[in-house]
Amino acid sequence: MKKSFPKNKSVFLNLISFYQELSKEFENDSIKLVVYGSLAYFVFTRDKTIEVKDIDLIVEEKYFKRIISILKNHKIDYKYSKKWHVIKAYREKLKIDFDSKEYWHKNLPLKTRLFSFNGVKINCLSLNLLTDVYKKAYENARDKKKEYKIKYNNLKRLMSITPPFFNCF
Repeated sequence: MKKSFPKNKSVFLNLISFYQELSKEFENDSIKLVVYGSLAYFVFTRDKTIEVKDIDLIVEEKYFKRIISILKNHKIDYKYSKKWHVIKAYREKLKIDFDSKEYWHKNLPLKTRLFSFNGVKINCLSLNLLTDVYKKAYENARDKKKEYKIKYNNLKRLMSITPPFFNCF
């Protein structure tokens, strides 16, 4: 099977490499990272027309201090917003967001599906939950309404042709 990439292949590959470096460190500390957003959307749809500009992660806020410590140890620039309950990690023009589960996704069960891309393990939010996230994003969006609607409709269509067991991991 031929590998597919989003429109911004080189940025995407650099993001995956950045994620891999961090995810190994977090795995050693038993910090569960759940990928959602454009990377998860791409993993499920293989939509070559999108750009994966950053990586969005859901993480329990109780791990924020440890995440910041790991970022400091790796000399990775970051910004922590107590108000918005998010940590943004930066390497050059790359960005990874650590979003608080308790603040942003309080009632979202973290059912996931594990994928591998170039040997990198990516623990994505399940297809049905990712579809729900994009539905809510579309319904509540002010500035990316059209983009979220397209992604929501594509995920919904994928769910209709995907075996049920595929959606429940």
